[in-house]
Amino acid sequence: MFYDLRFIIDMFVDKIILKVKGGKGGNGCRSFCRTRRNPRGGPDGGNGGKGGDVIILTDPNLVGLNHLKGQSIVKGKTAGDGGSNNKMGFDGDDVSITVPPGTDIY
Repeated sequence: MFYDLRFIIDMFVDKIILKVKGGKGGNGCRSFCRTRRNPRGGPDGGNGGKGGDVIILTDPNLVGLNHLKGQSIVKGKTAGDGGSNNKMGFDGDDVSITVPPGTDIY
């Protein structure tokens, strides 16, 4: 029985290079409000949201890094911008990467 050697090598991936970057935080808003009750006005801009994190989790059911083979960059999600009337921007979603136990990360 003959096996294709390339097929056997591609079955198990134990080393991979990924670029990992956290999400960009949202921009703040510069706004001023003047009302009848407060004629001199004042700032009322909201803060931007927090960018998403990249979280690395271990899964004892994984053997290799085959599920990450096609990826080269992993980014957290970008946050929303702040708005007027002290409205804060929404936070970016976190992204998780699962790896087998004992994986070294440099």
